Amino acid sequence: MKKTISPLLKLGIIVSVIHTLTINFITPIPDFLSLTILMVAVALIIVGGIKSKYKDKAD
Repeated sequence: MKKTISPLLKLGIIVSVIHTLTINFITPIPDFLSLTILMVAVALIIVGGIKSKYKDKAD
């Protein structure tokens, strides 16, 4: 039984890593934009985690 990772989960992690790298090494991002980006990333991670959890149970 191989565990699969949802593409939404991968996308959420990539968005949060890019956000962190941008803030630390490239340029500061305004707070309202930063919060929006991170809220989307967290939502993607949660949905992707739930989706992969139910997909693994079905297999």
